[in-house]
Amino acid sequence: MHPQNAHTIGDIASLDSRFYLKSEWGPVSPYWPALSFRKLSVGDFLRDNYDPSTDFILYAGTGDPKKTKASDCRKRLLSILVVESGKRVRTEELVPSTSWEAVKKEHGQEWPWSFAVRRGWDCVHHPWAHDVTPEAYRSLGFRKNMGGVVEVPHSERDALLSVEINWVELPNRKVVETVSLRQDAMRKTKREARVLSDALKRMAALITGRLGPGGTTSRNVPPRTLPEGTNLDALLAAKLRAQKNLCALCGQLMRLDTSKKLLQCSPDRIDSVNPSYGEDNLQITHLACNLAKNDGSAEDFKEWLSVACDQR
Repeated sequence: MHPQNAHTIGDIASLDSRFYLKSEWGPVSPYWPALSFRKLSVGDFLRDNYDPSTDFILYAGTGDPKKTKASDCRKRLLSILVVESGKRVRTEELVPSTSWEAVKKEHGQEWPWSFAVRRGWDCVHHPWAHDVTPEAYRSLGFRKNMGGVVEVPHSERDALLSVEINWVELPNRKVVETVSLRQDAMRKTKREARVLSDALKRMAALITGRLGPGGTTSRNVPPRTLPEGTNLDALLAAKLRAQKNLCALCGQLMRLDTSKKLLQCSPDRIDSVNPSYGEDNLQITHLACNLAKNDGSAEDFKEWLSVACDQR
């Protein structure tokens, strides 16, 4: 569904989406198409934790009549938006000059920094925040969270997904999104590099953990060895590239970022009789496939896999 045609938050969210709640004096609008803040720590937190490709910011009206003047906005969910958190911008560069001058006259330069809003929706009927996200909304009142953002707990996700929304057309939206595409590409590259690094470290630890003093195991299992001078990270990375991230045993894709243990990638000795984890005897498999193969051969595994598949 196109974002402009979304009817509920569930229409725009994914399984990986996280939601962050922030108190505001009003909903996102052409009058103020920016997420603004005073404390630099707010921008730092969002830059480090918030991912615009999956996550969302929720505005909740404050209970202070001086800050949230519209009575139907106080203590209510106002808007949901996607912001570009890659670069902090001076607020006066993002909002219309008339808006900036009016707010500055009343509040001074209370919110000098902002992130540009990429997409925004209005929460229909502005539901009470304490009805939809009670824990998150309550935590906004804690001293350490004042002026900041808090993550909405998973227990409040279902109620949040059913909230009805309407698209808000914002000025410079297309310009912001065009610039943000470059930021998205950079974030994706960094994320993939981090995921790969974590997977390589985990597999290297599995291998070194099976070796005892002197590079061989001292347990009552077939000895394991590692050729002297082997760069495990480089070797494992080269194997993953050569296998195109496919399991060497079952041939299916291995997701490096999965939290499901049996689907995680695992270093396997091709010939289980050969104790070496050297280049010629190393392959990467799903952990489940590695456990199923155990000390058997590739042919043994294929025979087992054929039987297992026939039983489905």
